[in-house]
Amino acid sequence: MEEYRGKGYAIRVASSWANAIRQSQRIPLYSTSWENYSSQSVAKHLQLHFYGTDNSIY
Repeated sequence: MEEYRGKGYAIRVASSWANAIRQSQRIPLYSTSWENYSSQSVAKHLQLHFYGTDNSIY
């Protein structure tokens, strides 16, 4: 929703999630679509790493 964009909520939530995963001795895997630049920005801000790609055949 527009009124929640740009306030840092996604970064705070994703950061808390990633920290909880790490505390349980697991690796957080973050996935998003190629077109979702906002989500990619969150991943970059949290220093999450690219780990794969997808292919679609129509």
